[in-house]
Amino acid sequence: MPAKSLTPIERLHLLERAEKILGRKKVAEGLKVSEDLVEAWREGSIKLSHTQLMRLADLLGKYAESNKK
Repeated sequence: MPAKSLTPIERLHLLERAEKILGRKKVAEGLKVSEDLVEAWREGSIKLSHTQLMRLADLLGKYAESNKK
């Protein structure tokens, strides 16, 4: 069964959570993009691609793994 695609709002929420946890600079560094691009995603002027969404999920997974107690 294929994975469910996230809605634009769900993508935005994931990005907002990542920024809250890691900060915009770390999100940009982790995705190898500019902070301006991350801001454009947040504003909705540029769509967060499926590839970047998967990279963002991976980045958050690595953060969670490194912060296990």
